[in-house]
Amino acid sequence: MSGKQGRAFWELDIYRRYEELSEMLWNASESWDLRRYGRLRDQMLDAVDSIGGNIAEAVGRWYPKEGTHFLTYARGSLTETQHWIRVGIRRKLFSDDLIPRLREVSTTLLRQLNAFIRSQRLACWGAAAGQNAASVQESEAAYGDFAACSTDRRPPRRRSVANSQKPIANSQKPIAKSQEPVANTQKRIASSQKPIAKSQKPIAGGAHG
Repeated sequence: MSGKQGRAFWELDIYRRYEELSEMLWNASESWDLRRYGRLRDQMLDAVDSIGGNIAEAVGRWYPKEGTHFLTYARGSLTETQHWIRVGIRRKLFSDDLIPRLREVSTTLLRQLNAFIRSQRLACWGAAAGQNAASVQESEAAYGDFAACSTDRRPPRRRSVANSQKPIANSQKPIAKSQEPVANTQKRIASSQKPIAKSQKPIAGGAHG
């Protein structure tokens, strides 16, 4: 996904923002009572570290569809992290001066991830289709070469409507063939009635004598 000239994942702004958020949560939770809040701490730290892991995984994927897949995982881990931050705030586990910073960093990271995911989808697929990649609304300057795509990366193939109707037309052929045995059975029924008419002739002759 990053290409031959792409930047390393630890040089990306979104990864550096993740590191900042992870360090703040780690340092703030070191003094928590683990008997009461140990599980909350573990889930929160697992969620925030999953953000960085999925960003690194996305960089290691060559095709944009695969990379975008892991970026959406990173976004899901970020929203889970925001959930645990809210839980910690309600339990009064964070200092008052840290809460605004946690909200700012997590919200900024979410905005950057959303913009990055859209830029990957539009820029990569637009370049493969020969369209103008400048239609991306968000600036990609912060991501460097990581957002660049080569023209050999193609979007998913779309099935045409005309091709999708072929199986429907073919499925009607057995219906027409299934009517042939019905016509043949009618011929057999008609043939079976002929001997009945012939058997009546001797009876008519006997009555005349």
